[in-house]
Amino acid sequence: MNLMTIKDNLGVFVPLWLKNKTVIGITGGISAGKTTAAIFFHRKGISVINADKIGHQILLQEKIKEKITKTFGKNVISKTQIDRGKLGEIVFQNQKKLNALNKIIHPILINEIFQKIEKTSCKTILIDAALLLDWKLDKFCKYVILITSKKKNRIKRLISEQKLSRKEATERISSQKEPCGKIDFIIENDSTLSVFETKLQKVWNEMKLEI
Repeated sequence: MNLMTIKDNLGVFVPLWLKNKTVIGITGGISAGKTTAAIFFHRKGISVINADKIGHQILLQEKIKEKITKTFGKNVISKTQIDRGKLGEIVFQNQKKLNALNKIIHPILINEIFQKIEKTSCKTILIDAALLLDWKLDKFCKYVILITSKKKNRIKRLISEQKLSRKEATERISSQKEPCGKIDFIIENDSTLSVFETKLQKVWNEMKLEI
């Protein structure tokens, strides 16, 4: 990845791979609806980078599997692969263990995001990441969109869509910190999909992006 920098028209140094590209960040707690929002914007012609998908691919790497089994034990392995369910049972009940896992995964994940931005030919890229602000990726974004939803609705979605127990769903929500950083738009997702997409369309119109 080219880490050389250039000055933008405001005199701020930015990475070369951002030249002539616009990055949008979309974030929010688990099951708030950020991936649904990312799909909506993708249909508009934006290239989407999904941090969760990258994280899943990283878990398949042999070196990563070795580090995880060394840290959390071989019982997280199922049929030669990391069992994300078993790993989740361990880390989402213990903040120290979650931090240990993040220390293994996140540096590689962030680097993968940068590489994907650099390689894409699209002028506008959207990063879909729950930890976008924690990773300080907002400083590379022209706009940051925060998707919010009431805890009770997020729990319902986690139970319905990811087949988690209420306890597991609550633990995963509780493991995430409140967002802190640059936020340009806040969109609530506590009604129907149609209402949510109407709100997304309004933000799309306000951003006036060049595709």
